[in-house]
Amino acid sequence: MRSSLSRSAGCGRISTHLNPGSSGRTPASLERLELTAQTVRGPIRFKSQGYPGSRELTLELPPGCEGELVLPEKEIVNLVPLPKQVPGKPIRYLLPASQEVTMSLKYT
Repeated sequence: MRSSLSRSAGCGRISTHLNPGSSGRTPASLERLELTAQTVRGPIRFKSQGYPGSRELTLELPPGCEGELVLPEKEIVNLVPLPKQVPGKPIRYLLPASQEVTMSLKYT
């Protein structure tokens, strides 16, 4: 998984970019993974449980921290896709600040 944090100049907004399969490989051998990254806005929590075909992913962002989740095109999730997608590339989704989001993944 690749994660990066960025801060928009002048507005104090912080965003995070999460890409569970950025290396072209998925953490198939990891049945359970929990990570917490501490930021100035609060913790970013990432939890993955299960194997490909039956994996649950939970993400929680702190107040004032927008997120972007990158998933393969074939994953179907209940998130808002970001505008200006690149055809043939993974889909980028908006992760809302101050909310815990849980989804089932079949391919990642």
